[in-house]
Amino acid sequence: MSTQNVYFDGKNIETSVTDKGSVAEDWVNGIRSIHNEGRILVGLDIEWRPHPIRSLSNKTATLQLCIDNKCLILQLFYVDYIPQSLKIQT
Repeated sequence: MSTQNVYFDGKNIETSVTDKGSVAEDWVNGIRSIHNEGRILVGLDIEWRPHPIRSLSNKTATLQLCIDNKCLILQLFYVDYIPQSLKIQT
């Protein structure tokens, strides 16, 4: 995992980049502990490389989650597993 501080609009954003499911799980658990299991507003983005044939698409390459001043970039092409904490609970 790589964690860096990114400065944007006068704010420090702690950004973690990983391809490990366990690191993503720890990040989510850390966010939950900060917010005491209350409602959390999450910024979400995904990135993928366009397919040369317009009617086809490639798999998602990265998942980006941002909450307050913390962001996680999960490299989905290389991730060892998708943690349960990132899956929708019904």
